[in-house]
Amino acid sequence: TISPNATTVAPNATTILPTTILPTTPPPAPEAPQNNYTLTIDGKVCLMALMALQMEANYTKTDGKVASAKWNVPANPAVSGSCGNDTSVLELKYDGNDTITITFKKSAASGLLQADDEKFMVSEISVVYMETSARFPDTNSSGTIRTVTNNNLTAFEGSVGSSYKCMAEQDVSLSMDVMLIATDVQVQPFGLSDNNFDTAEECPADNEISNIVPIAVGCALAGLVVIVLIAYLIGRRKSHKGYQQV
Repeated sequence: TISPNATTVAPNATTILPTTILPTTPPPAPEAPQNNYTLTIDGKVCLMALMALQMEANYTKTDGKVASAKWNVPANPAVSGSCGNDTSVLELKYDGNDTITITFKKSAASGLLQADDEKFMVSEISVVYMETSARFPDTNSSGTIRTVTNNNLTAFEGSVGSSYKCMAEQDVSLSMDVMLIATDVQVQPFGLSDNNFDTAEECPADNEISNIVPIAVGCALAGLVVIVLIAYLIGRRKSHKGYQQV
């Protein structure tokens, strides 16, 4: 006898569990385009830079979790800035009001350094960007404008009268949460000759890559010589045993 308040369960009944929706990961940004940024004074080029630039920034989502967004500086941003004897500034504006301002400075020659040993470098980078839902999926701060500056940099360092060149990726930290990523870089902020780059000084990372190839080839050749030598010795030993048996 089944009590009137009892519940019966069919033997083939199927329990349907709720569907769990996993958070989507935004697709990675495509490869950044290399742009040519040029400043002129009276028709003469005073600053020239070839760079492919990306930005990466952490942000907080609506569920409180921290995520990371990456985006490119697009082709042909608006270029402005100024050139001076000791300080030059390059400003890039894109996607509305987003900006990247790069300050180049000369390092004063002192001590054993001569005037010909004078260096230039990026001493400061300031960025302004808007935290949009398109760029920062599920952000809890959509529409917020962020400004980040690092004025204590020594990046893209080269000799005055030369250009600085680095094809390898360079990650320039602007804060705990924001980074500028530069690749395919060649810059000269002072003293260009004939409106073009002077002799390039390559960064250590590029030299390491270029040194790997001859080292790898040398190791491969050395290994091949060892293999041939071992094969020769084994063959000679077998031949010697054959002579003894005769």
